[in-house]
Parts: sequence; C-alpha cells; structure tokens
Amino acid sequence: TRLATYSALAIWSLICIIPLYWLALASIKSVTDLDGRPRFLPFIDFTPDLYAWRFILLDPVESLLPRFFNSLVISAGSAIITLMMAVLSFYGMTRFRSSYFFTDRYRPVIFLVVIALRLVPPALVALPAYLLATHIHIIDTHGLLIGLYSAFNYPLALLLVSPVLRWRPTVEEESARLEGASHL
Repeated sequence: TRLATYSALAIWSLICIIPLYWLALASIKSVTDLDGRPRFLPFIDFTPDLYAWRFILLDPVESLLPRFFNSLVISAGSAIITLMMAVLSFYGMTRFRSSYFFTDRYRPVIFLVVIALRLVPPALVALPAYLLATHIHIIDTHGLLIGLYSAFNYPLALLLVSPVLRWRPTVEEESARLEGASHL
C-alpha cells in the first residue's frame, strides 16, 4: 500500500508540476522555437531567450511594472477598507443594543440581508456607477476602483469575519470592560 500511495503521489505531483514547467519553458523560448517542433530541454534542445521577459518588464510601451503597482495599490486598499468596514459593522451589529431593529430577534435577519447583497449582479450596478463616477469626475481613478471593490466584497468579508468575532461578547471582552477598557 505504501508503494501504491507513493506512486499515486508521484503521478499527481507530475500532473501538477508539468503545466508550470511548460509555462516556464514557453517564457524563455524564442518565437521560432515556440512555432517549431516541441523542445523540452533548455541548452540542449534550444537556446533560452529572455526576449519575452524584457518585453514585459522593460518595454516602455508595454511595461508591466506600473500596471502591477496599480493592481497592488487597488487590491491592498480595497482589502484594508473592506476588512475595516466588516469588522466595525459586525462589532456594532453584535455588541450594541440601541434600537428596535437591533434586538436579538432581528439581528440575524439584518445580517442575512447584508449577506444577500452579494447576490446582486455587478452588471446591474455598472451603469449607475459609471454615471455617478462621470458626474463627480472620478472616472478612471484608484479611488473609484477601491470603492467599488470594497462595496462588492463587503458582504463576503462580513460573512468571513462573523466566526472570528462571534455573536456573543467573549469572556475576554467582558473582563476588559470590567478593567475599564472602552468599546474602542
């Protein structure tokens, strides 16, 4: 059984690694090597060429680095804002009892309604978001994308934060309140 297990794992490893090897080979082949017969061993079957890497990273027209930086800024900003909104709203939804709708009876209903907002198709929001962005002159900015991504990912973040913060105040939170800590 051990031999069968290791054989199955070796075959599965090859199935997972071969596409990555193929991709790495394709990135260092020249155009003629890509169009010709299959060649698998660098320096034996073909001479590696870094033209594709130079084109992607260093070409002034098709530079990837500014695009990568834009994606990094937008994704990090969106993740931070979404997580902050989800944590603060879930904490407020579960810890404060200020109105009729936030009683224990309606709290799960409100939570499910917010989660159901994830089911809204993005195409339904595209035209109003575009019109609003052009009206307030923020079209084609980082802030618009960060705001849209945060709004669309907020229900999912709220769902993922809920097991961490739980519905009931924890023992640690109650003991911190006894010691004089505020909600913040």
